Amino acid sequence: KILTTDLILGLPDDTLQFKIQSDASVDGIGAVLLQITPNGDRPLAYMSKKLTKTQTNWSTIEQECYAIVQAIDKWDKYLRG
Repeated sequence: KILTTDLILGLPDDTLQFKIQSDASVDGIGAVLLQITPNGDRPLAYMSKKLTKTQTNWSTIEQECYAIVQAIDKWDKYLRG
């Protein structure tokens, strides 16, 4: 739902917590970096990546884990502070 309804990106607030939501499909992965606010989760950034032919042969759980790892790697500076 959040990937299709919230189109305005917020600016990061270091006093609030961050979280990631990710997903994988047959052809690619995607994730959104969210800030947890009193008014609900606010999207800060989106990412997506097409899977290679080899990666499309991975199991669903491997693709899901890959999406998480890629998101953590991309947004490490926000998540670790």
